[in-house]
Amino acid sequence: MIQRLLVIAEAARRVSETTRQTLPNISWQEINGIRNRLVHEYDDVNLNIVWDVVQSEMRYHL
Repeated sequence: MIQRLLVIAEAARRVSETTRQTLPNISWQEINGIRNRLVHEYDDVNLNIVWDVVQSEMRYHL
């Protein structure tokens, strides 16, 4: 699950600013934030919170 989130977040980082502006309903900064947390603070990640984010937030964007 975390690896998949990282792939999504890495792809989101490569989205152009122009495209980001055309999709303002996507929380680009939050996607980058969760990526940074998972990569740099992996030892302090609460997997229950990650799962809640996947279940509640990502469901609406897929």
